[in-house]
Amino acid sequence: MPTRLHLMTLAGLAALAGSLPLPALAQAWPNKPVTLVVPFPPGGGNDLVARQIAPGLQQLLGQSVVIDNKPGAGGTLGVAYVTKAAPDGYTLSICATGNVAVAPALYSKLSYGVKDLVPVSHIVNTPTVWVAAPDLPANTLKEFIALARSQPGKFNFASSGNGTTPHLAGEALKAKQGLDMQHVPYKGTSPAYIDIGSGRVSIMMDSLISALPLLEAGRVKGLAMGTSARLSKLPNVPTLAEQGLADMAFTGWVGICAPVGTPQAVVDRMSGAVAEVLAQPAVRESLVKQVTEPVGAGPAKFGELIQRDAALWKKIVTDSNAQLD
Repeated sequence: MPTRLHLMTLAGLAALAGSLPLPALAQAWPNKPVTLVVPFPPGGGNDLVARQIAPGLQQLLGQSVVIDNKPGAGGTLGVAYVTKAAPDGYTLSICATGNVAVAPALYSKLSYGVKDLVPVSHIVNTPTVWVAAPDLPANTLKEFIALARSQPGKFNFASSGNGTTPHLAGEALKAKQGLDMQHVPYKGTSPAYIDIGSGRVSIMMDSLISALPLLEAGRVKGLAMGTSARLSKLPNVPTLAEQGLADMAFTGWVGICAPVGTPQAVVDRMSGAVAEVLAQPAVRESLVKQVTEPVGAGPAKFGELIQRDAALWKKIVTDSNAQLD
């Protein structure tokens, strides 16, 4: 009977697929373009990292790697989109501290959690910097804290959106230093810098990869570096440790995550490809120039980092009473 024959064929195909070794499954992927969702607008730090590695990934994988910017809600809309995609390795997400470690602690009704994502690759670490409007009457973060204490409610802080690392860093600064400041969220750092440059917003913590060109151009000024030492490119910007504020040095990270259920062989092949790209001297040099630290760690180590930072930011959210619906 046709129905019986059809069922026997399906069973045979299933058995054949199940008998394929993992390397064979990995080699079969990808056989069409891979979409890498960037949950932030073009031009930001996460977007720049994705575009640095995409060409190398295309060469190694033999398929196009399409960057798809899906900004909104502090980077959570793009991640939520990926968690609902088929777990076949063809829709992956740039995942960062803010939308993976911070957001699940901050949003009580977020549609995803760490459990809905598979760590693929830890691409880079992103040191941070506190920036300010050029005409702000303070040249260090310590001076700004004193200024804000003397004029409660006058100053505000920007972020790349609710639930992002800059948002929580600002909340942590408020809580630890007893400051009265208003949070002003934006859809990414690019629009935030427009208002910081004009003085409409006072300060923001951001990744150096996004802030460095603006700092070098004088469009914003640096108050404190989250690095262990001053940068030769910005010798007049002191570190947080120099100011006795080492606890405000939040280091971010950028990686790739996949929907839960993605085959391990596919995860391993993508992770290996990222590591190969990051080993290329030209790519490493470009990322280092943007003041990021290339890492290339695989799923296990990246997963440990995500779990650790999720616990850290959960405590910060609890201590600052910053939870959102």
